[in-house]
Amino acid sequence: MLISNLNQAGTNMLMLNSYLTTISKGNNMNFTDFFNSGIDSINVLPNQKTYITKGKWYVRYSDKNGTKVDEGYPKELVGNWGFNESIGSFATGFDSMATLPNKKTYVTKGEHYLRYSDNNATVIDKGYPALIADNWGDIAPELKLTGFDAMATLLNNKTYVFKGDSYYRYSDLNATSVDPGYPKKIAGNWGKNLPKEFLEGIDAIAVLPNGKTYMFKGDQYIRYSDKSCSQVDQGYPLPIKDHWGFENLAVPSELNELDTIS
Repeated sequence: MLISNLNQAGTNMLMLNSYLTTISKGNNMNFTDFFNSGIDSINVLPNQKTYITKGKWYVRYSDKNGTKVDEGYPKELVGNWGFNESIGSFATGFDSMATLPNKKTYVTKGEHYLRYSDNNATVIDKGYPALIADNWGDIAPELKLTGFDAMATLLNNKTYVFKGDSYYRYSDLNATSVDPGYPKKIAGNWGKNLPKEFLEGIDAIAVLPNGKTYMFKGDQYIRYSDKSCSQVDQGYPLPIKDHWGFENLAVPSELNELDTIS
């Protein structure tokens, strides 16, 4: 019986190691390295908590600066964002998310998007997922087919959508009409001191409860303190590592029971 239990324990440990390897897309990472290597999306919901997603996982912050991950995270998107695996590609991760001036939260994945009217983004509005092509105004065919890289509503109450080295701006509350003169290039419009890696495109952007705007690219991020995002704060970019509270992430509670891993 002892030998059998030891063999089972060894099998379970191998399964856990295999699982952690899988979530990091083939690299032998733990959750700390997984999130420090870059993020997919970030947003502050109407509940004033900050959410970061990476693959099918997400973390939450209750502090204003996004430096301490709330206890019990990371968690899986499935079961916590109002959908199960039947939702399709949204179950594998988000491309972008933002809460617009209309106080509704939008999440995109490929050519589709979801909308939430509740403060915690736990109930998907009826009629969603919907096609980006049908509701986001005069945007390029590429965005209609492949979606957004990042989006955010900034302190000027305008919504920005990023794709590659360009971005769109919306002044209406529902982001259905692109402002005249857009798209524009990131280069020359987001600060003369914007690092060159960010000129080619970004991964995520959001205004945190501290009133500062954060922009992510790969394993680095920059910060703006001015409302117009015209000058990157001195000392940036910085690595995500050691600045976003990922250093002590634990295996999620649902994975502690090793015999449930598949």
